[in-house]
Amino acid sequence: RAARPSVPQGAFARLKGYISVAQEGYDELVRAIIRPPRAQYSVSDLGPSEFRYGGVDFVRHDISTPNRRGLELRGSLWCRRSELAQAAGF
Repeated sequence: RAARPSVPQGAFARLKGYISVAQEGYDELVRAIIRPPRAQYSVSDLGPSEFRYGGVDFVRHDISTPNRRGLELRGSLWCRRSELAQAAGF
């Protein structure tokens, strides 16, 4: 029988450490690409709720609706002030 090469003591522990670090890095990469963390921000982070551009007044209309999992989805719709007034019946 051929003798097996001897492995220095601690080599397996170092190898396991390298594998663990590589696995953690891979898991972080997967979380960042496939399921990135949700951004947390407040309504004030969206900036002003109205502005004027090219002589036209624009207004932000914030909306929210629950999804099938019960989480609240939020969004913003920008429209001309005149269109908002027409939609509201003013």
